[in-house]
Amino acid sequence: MKRNLGFTLVELMIVVGVMGILAAIAIPQYNSYLIKSKRSDAKVALSSLAQMQESFFANNNRYATKLGTGGLNCQKKGVCNSDEKTTAPDTLDGKSYVLAIVITGNAYTITATANSASQKKDDRCLTFSIDSRGQKTATNPDCW
Repeated sequence: MKRNLGFTLVELMIVVGVMGILAAIAIPQYNSYLIKSKRSDAKVALSSLAQMQESFFANNNRYATKLGTGGLNCQKKGVCNSDEKTTAPDTLDGKSYVLAIVITGNAYTITATANSASQKKDDRCLTFSIDSRGQKTATNPDCW
């Protein structure tokens, strides 16, 4: 008696169908997770910069107008990587959010704006801000 080994085409198509269904569920969930994690990185970078601003103010009696050298020196602390506008390097690609600081009188506002294509799809949370009073604002209040 001869015994057949292997898979039939029907069995193979069932496996392909099941894998397709699993991928259709898993991929959007994974993308959502990545967007949320990069959003978290932007919030951490904003909080770190705000803390550095307060430390700079305690030492110099004014807020820093630059993020990098000659300002907050956030490059050494790993929060930013250029002088004026900078990306948050804690994100996976380093380009998800652009950080900018605005000084008005004796106050500051630090803003993170979505920069990458994937983060711009997150239309609920495109921008985050923190100011010298500690007020946190965002495109949508749920984002913070």
